[in-house]
Amino acid sequence: MRWQRKTDWQSADGTVTDVEVVQGRGGPIYTVSFNYKVGEHWYGGFFTNSSEYKKDDSISVRYDPADPDRNEYTVAASRAHLWTVLVVVIFAGLLIWKAVSTASR
Repeated sequence: MRWQRKTDWQSADGTVTDVEVVQGRGGPIYTVSFNYKVGEHWYGGFFTNSSEYKKDDSISVRYDPADPDRNEYTVAASRAHLWTVLVVVIFAGLLIWKAVSTASR
């Protein structure tokens, strides 16, 4: 896969297909599913946001022209997932280190 700067990405008109609302500590969190068309093919994705969205709302979706299934929201989600995994691994490592150091005393 060829890497492209996001500034080289194209925009497509997207449509919100589903919205799920979860009440968070600071207010509602919206999980927004959407689809968009590039050429003759349809693609989709989702994102979370604190702003309200409704089914059939129009959104603008930036996508990678070399891989139209890759959009700005899937890239952000994969980065968030990476950070979550990293934090869990560090925390687990600290717990193991503490258990080993306590057991060796």
